[in-house]
Amino acid sequence: MADFKPTQQQEDFISAMAGSDNISLEAVAGSGKTTTLGQGAAVLPSDASQNLAVAFNKRNVEDMKAKFGIYVECQTMNAMGHRTWGRQLGKKLSVNGDKQRDLFKREFPDFEKRQQTPMLPRFLDLVRLNQLQPSSTREQYLQILSDYDLDIGDDANEDLYISRAQQLLDISIKMAWRGEIDFVDQLYMPVVFNGPFQ
Repeated sequence: MADFKPTQQQEDFISAMAGSDNISLEAVAGSGKTTTLGQGAAVLPSDASQNLAVAFNKRNVEDMKAKFGIYVECQTMNAMGHRTWGRQLGKKLSVNGDKQRDLFKREFPDFEKRQQTPMLPRFLDLVRLNQLQPSSTREQYLQILSDYDLDIGDDANEDLYISRAQQLLDISIKMAWRGEIDFVDQLYMPVVFNGPFQ
């Protein structure tokens, strides 16, 4: 970008990129984060395998690739987690976007007919995104219900929902150890079970 005139903060950040093993840039949307990182990419080691930029979605990754050129490997968070978990297991992973819903229907066919049923797979996703495990406390599970304002009906359903979520999470984790994952597992498994991010 020939017409790019960095601000003092951007210049400082670009200088910091040259001397840092690990650096993060946080700013509001449209503030020039990708452009700043793109300009800074030239000060990084020329081996792209040493430089990683992570974004939430593919569109951002494609934008980064265009601006960073050959200096930086660009991936989504899910792609990085997928690669990390695959390496951890030493095998190719099988992704099923409906894993939790399929698991729920298989394990609790009688429960499926209840009015608040659609909330359980969502609850399980939120449990994993908040890094809970089957052994997490009842209070931690209740906090997820509260934080995300999940309507599961009356309070009597809380213990049933938590019990079902713990059972499904246990089975889901075992499936992920066999290489059967969904998109949330791509983030959950390597983080919770210490996958070697590289």
